[in-house]
Amino acid sequence: MAREVNTSNQQSNIVPGSTAAGLFRSEPQAERAIDALTAAGFSKKDIGVAIASDGKANARSGVTEKIRSLFSSDERQEYDSGNDLDVLHHMGLRDADANFYRNSLYRGGILVTVNAGSRTAEADAILHNLGAEDVSKGATAQTSEVRGDQATQHIQLLGEMLRVYKDRVHRGSVTLKKNVVTEHQQVEVPVTREEVVIERHPVSGQQARIGSFEPGKEVTVNLEEERVRVEKQPVVREEVSVGKRQVQQTQRVGGDVKHEEIKIDQQGDVNVDREADVPRRKVG
Repeated sequence: MAREVNTSNQQSNIVPGSTAAGLFRSEPQAERAIDALTAAGFSKKDIGVAIASDGKANARSGVTEKIRSLFSSDERQEYDSGNDLDVLHHMGLRDADANFYRNSLYRGGILVTVNAGSRTAEADAILHNLGAEDVSKGATAQTSEVRGDQATQHIQLLGEMLRVYKDRVHRGSVTLKKNVVTEHQQVEVPVTREEVVIERHPVSGQQARIGSFEPGKEVTVNLEEERVRVEKQPVVREEVSVGKRQVQQTQRVGGDVKHEEIKIDQQGDVNVDREADVPRRKVG
């Protein structure tokens, strides 16, 4: 069963062929598409989103609630039907497109549509630039038009193109820590000490100041010196700043892409006007 999570308030006014549609394989892709359409000026009231349920009540409830949160209450309406094609027709899709998208939805896709009016080509470009799939991915489309008495058949040639995305990943980390390193230092410090100096001077017959001998007389001289005392005091010797900067570089990426070319097989006596052939062109 398909459910349209958000439905346009103007479904009754949809002009046939004015609905742009894109199928996305993941919820983030669908979110980016809705944001891009809104940024381009398309009203959220004209944007529809459809997801498929396998019959279980909570089969994709998380995705459904996430999609609902992208729309305000006055922008959001829901359309639920037991007929899958009825839901897709309600979104403005034609029968051929609806059949393809119905099958794709059951493979886990999310369908985003927009009632674009005269801006259908612009809306298609936005959806497909963000990785949407369309009916041309499911089968080679062939159309035929008749002009007068001459029928012209057209074959679409498909090609692959590279799409490049950038993801931010963890590249590494740098940890800074302090270690204590012990080293031996020597400093020369001048110090002063006192020494005894004895001087003798001859005296010739001068009268003594004292009248008697003083046996055992002693004179004491105290000597001093400077001694070095070492103390350690922490000081700031350096400051380290750590930060990040953006460095831009160019990387070359590539991949193998396929494209279709036309092959002409002639049987019998037929003439082929190769001048009228459409030139072969590699896509991507």
